[in-house]
Amino acid sequence: MGDKIDYGLINARKAIQELHAYVAEPVRTARDRAGIIQAFEFSYEAIWKLLQKIAEADGLSVNSPREAFSFAFQKGLVTDQKIWISMIRHRNLTTHVYREDVAQEVFRAIVDSYVQEWDFFMDNLP
Repeated sequence: MGDKIDYGLINARKAIQELHAYVAEPVRTARDRAGIIQAFEFSYEAIWKLLQKIAEADGLSVNSPREAFSFAFQKGLVTDQKIWISMIRHRNLTTHVYREDVAQEVFRAIVDSYVQEWDFFMDNLP
């Protein structure tokens, strides 16, 4: 892979490792949960930027997470498009984590689905 993609891979792996470290700890307070949500935001940004670099290497331009995730689905890099679309919705909701119901919904999705989906994605990159 090219230097830009390699750099993107390093960033995405670091972000996901950090998220794993946060998820591995007991969540005792709203601050703990907020830390996991923030680590999700970092991982999300790193992954969509990585996909943007992969698309550029393929001669395509993607300018948003939605376009990047669609590219990944079309390229066969992800298989469950529904989860990735849900990530977009939850990332957009993270500005409202002061609302308990929203924070809990986003937190549960991260712990129950997104971490595993990102692990699968990273493990299956060409």
